[in-house]
Amino acid sequence: MAKEIERKFLVDEDGWLGRAGEGVAIRQFYVAAGGDRSVRVRQRKGGATLTLKFGEHARERDEFEYEVSPDDAREMAAFAVGVVVEKTRHLVPHAGHVYEVDVFAGSLAGLVIAELETPDEVADADLPAWLGREITGEAEYYNASLALNGMPRPGAMRIDPSRPFDRELVRNALAQADAAIASLGRASPENPVALHEARKAIKKLRALLGLARAAAPGILAAEARRFRDAARPIAAPREAGALVETMDRLIAEFPGKVAACRLADIRAALAARHARLFEDRADLDAAVAAALQACGEGRAALRALVVGPDVDPAEVLARGVKRNLARGRKALVAARNRAAPEDFHALRKTVKAHWAHLGLLRNVWPGKVGKRRAAAERLGEDLGELNDIHVMRAEIAAGTLGLPEGIDTGPFDRLLKSKAKALSRQCIADAEKLLSAAPRNLQKTLAAAFGDAGAAGSPGKAG
Repeated sequence: MAKEIERKFLVDEDGWLGRAGEGVAIRQFYVAAGGDRSVRVRQRKGGATLTLKFGEHARERDEFEYEVSPDDAREMAAFAVGVVVEKTRHLVPHAGHVYEVDVFAGSLAGLVIAELETPDEVADADLPAWLGREITGEAEYYNASLALNGMPRPGAMRIDPSRPFDRELVRNALAQADAAIASLGRASPENPVALHEARKAIKKLRALLGLARAAAPGILAAEARRFRDAARPIAAPREAGALVETMDRLIAEFPGKVAACRLADIRAALAARHARLFEDRADLDAAVAAALQACGEGRAALRALVVGPDVDPAEVLARGVKRNLARGRKALVAARNRAAPEDFHALRKTVKAHWAHLGLLRNVWPGKVGKRRAAAERLGEDLGELNDIHVMRAEIAAGTLGLPEGIDTGPFDRLLKSKAKALSRQCIADAEKLLSAAPRNLQKTLAAAFGDAGAAGSPGKAG
């Protein structure tokens, strides 16, 4: 038996490649996993092992490992729980220790994890600069969890002012790009929600690029457009699904109108239209492939992003916040004066971006960010429902909603008109409170938070 001190890190830089040994292909699966123990079978060229791990302590676990024959390993695969994890392992020496860097493939493509196993603790100062965030103890990154649950959901976007600004920008951007790519890889007629998850990750990424745009205006603006275009091929299925969700809310809110307005029949027709978008697998695969290609190209460009040493992160971020709020106030004025659907749609985009910005800056935002962020989230949801109502009213007018013959859409349209009017009033009132002005002393507060440790472009480990 060997007791190991095990630490795990995400890897979001390629500084390790120059020192890496030749990679070894590994296939592994689990015949039991849960709680504080797991039973793993690992296959690699030349043999196979059966490993038992016990213990809940994040860094210290008891491990028993036994050689098994390749034939036995293949037979045990019939009893695997979850999926087979495929990866290539590279051994990378640094400061007297050897790091195992696993580059995952298949459904986990894009994930790179470095592991250090030692009999004694290693000081953080002795860790290599190419390590990213430490994930020791985060169960979703254990190999057993990866086999059972797939790619972990990305942590909340957040800029850490104690780390180099350019590395924080890249780290957050790559996390959302990887989340979008992983969700696209899971998209199928049986898993339509994966497209929604991909679009959400892309929107968060674009909000980040907008916030930091002044750090590298040309590059970040171009990548924001690239990811905008990446989301377009997969927009139709998600938008069709959103209409079904809005019908569910209307049915719950107006039970007395279900019969008179034919809400259940209309909901069924919209659900059938949504399902038809997934029937042609060739079209779905083509849309996903186009989105994957664009996301992959964007990820590569962001990974290579370099921010100049003269960039002031506090100034960049304050400018990004104020720029978005100014757009929101402009959209609010237009929505108040014209009440056109496109004005409310523009308002929604700025509110959703502001919600993402608050999350990124939650550690350094002046004042109570939680209450403000909750208000932005509620307003974003209300504006989303209002947008869906506007879409349905436009399709009723154009005769393209796809309803069965014989359904009189008049009562339904009047219900939508009434709901849109009430929602518009509420959204305008809430937006006036949220977007009234940027917080006072925002740049000064950010500058104090970043301090010397957050100087843009300063050397250091982004970990």
